[in-house]
Amino acid sequence: MKPKPNNIYCFDTSGLVTMHRYYPVRIIPDLWKCLEELFKQKKVISHDFVYDEIVPGSDIKDDLARLISKHKIIAMVVEMMGEFSLYGKESDFVIVSTESENSPNKIPAVCNHYRVRHMNLFEFFEDNDWTFTLSKK
Repeated sequence: MKPKPNNIYCFDTSGLVTMHRYYPVRIIPDLWKCLEELFKQKKVISHDFVYDEIVPGSDIKDDLARLISKHKIIAMVVEMMGEFSLYGKESDFVIVSTESENSPNKIPAVCNHYRVRHMNLFEFFEDNDWTFTLSKK
């Protein structure tokens, strides 16, 4: 359950929404416990655009919006990358999304062009040595 020592995962909306939609806390609570631990360690960040897309302006929030609100770790990603030299395949900075790796206009293609590490959700789970088992209630 321990992430690679220095990896900082910057989540796109697609990654968080996919986990919320297909791996909900009521079905896979261990996933959300592991993710919460990364939030606490400040190993998960995102952009304020992602926060605005997930957290509604009203007081009514789903599980994902409550988690994001609780751990509002936002970064101006591009500025941060330049300031801390986070470009390159050896960087500890990783963008996590579920966007298509086959489209030239999606996040994985942009990451490849700028030599920024990218992971899909399964790669993110594997990078953190997470495995999930199924049990019957």
